[in-house]
Amino acid sequence: MPVHRAVAATVLVLAVAVSGCSQQREPAAAPDPSPASAAAAPNTPTADGAQPEATLTAADLIGKVQGLIARHWPHLHSAWPDVDYTRHALVLAQLGDDGTVADAWLADTTQTRRLTPSETAALTVPEPGGYAAATVDGRPSVVMTMDSEDGPETGDGSITYRIATHELVHFYYQDQIPQTEPSGRTQGYPIDATPRLYRAMLYRNLIAAYDDPANADVSLRRAKYWHEKWQAEYPDEARDFRDPDIAEGTARYIEILGTVVGDSVPGAQRDKRLGEAIPRDETFTSAEGESYELGLVAGLLLDRTTPTWKDGFLTRGTTLVDELLAGFSALPQEPDPQVQAEITRIVAEVNEQAATELADILRARTDTTVPMLKVVISDVEGSFQSTGQLMVGEDDVATGMVVRYDAGGGTIDLRGLPVQNDYDDTTGEMSLLIPLTMAHTVTAGKLSVDADTLAVEDVAVSTSQQDGRTVHTVTATG
Repeated sequence: MPVHRAVAATVLVLAVAVSGCSQQREPAAAPDPSPASAAAAPNTPTADGAQPEATLTAADLIGKVQGLIARHWPHLHSAWPDVDYTRHALVLAQLGDDGTVADAWLADTTQTRRLTPSETAALTVPEPGGYAAATVDGRPSVVMTMDSEDGPETGDGSITYRIATHELVHFYYQDQIPQTEPSGRTQGYPIDATPRLYRAMLYRNLIAAYDDPANADVSLRRAKYWHEKWQAEYPDEARDFRDPDIAEGTARYIEILGTVVGDSVPGAQRDKRLGEAIPRDETFTSAEGESYELGLVAGLLLDRTTPTWKDGFLTRGTTLVDELLAGFSALPQEPDPQVQAEITRIVAEVNEQAATELADILRARTDTTVPMLKVVISDVEGSFQSTGQLMVGEDDVATGMVVRYDAGGGTIDLRGLPVQNDYDDTTGEMSLLIPLTMAHTVTAGKLSVDADTLAVEDVAVSTSQQDGRTVHTVTATG
């Protein structure tokens, strides 16, 4: 059976601790990072505290996840108004050694079943590690894919469960969010440590408010100080990341509430479990990485301060942090020296790492002797992976891109290299620009590359000169 790729994006943002999700990619905007895969390891509430096991097959994993779905999804309406997870399903597809779908399973609140051959043949699946929206058996569903060797996790199913719960929020429950123009998720390069410090201090004060309710007012006033300072000194970033702060913050909140709703536990024990889900020691180097956890903690605090806060929230266009801090006056605070030193150190390391990753992109910006491969992807629906999304000057660059395209009668296999995202405002054409700094040949109009990070096999290209540079262009078809 052929593998049809659906719109999805699995991105691990260039940060020390990250998390993320999926959405259709928009011009010059970064896709979401993955919701639970990176952040879940130290802080994931699990079903029974089971230790990691051997890598699971789809048949093994789906039963574990269905137990969590049956336990929690019927009660998610208590976590957020208007959601009804009893109508949803998770489909887990497993690829064989040849890259085609070998097996597929469906789980919902009442059952686990293997898809029929005809249902499996009709599936549109993302690349392994990705996720996509689909209608399966008449149900609005999320589809996840695992390849022949690696699944989404080795464990009790909680990571896969969290990803599915998170992605369903984006796919089916966030159409009401007013969109900000312009809005994006791309981090500027080199990364500036100062706004990351401001948001780190905001985050730590929110955690302090959650952990110590008796002194929450002081902590929230300090949080207001750092939030307003960030908004005043970095207004463009505050504008650009309003939408991610809302979308990812609410999705993370629902994801985490989805690990406790339906369990009969006293209020204090429930608060303890939710508190354990808050990442405590992460140092974020991107605003997007912060969006998830700021939203989570702000949402948990709003449950205490304003129990009706969710009514109409998504239509208001305010972030969870704005909603929480609206009634507080700012209380100035000096930055924590240890936090400041840690952020300064880690941002410097990330910038150094990025400079190495971006070497070919930076060289090609000024050296027109470097040929470029232009892959037009306007008509391709596909999932991909990337280690980050950076603005280099005016160029939108994805680092560590991993994706495979059919194009020009051959294949283009990106294996973790940086690419420039290009969008033509006039035609709406979307392309990837890849500097060909590695050895390559063009014979009879066909490009071939055999490098660690890029493999191109007999791809027919059209070659032209553009602003003194050789450009090989091909349109991806799948």
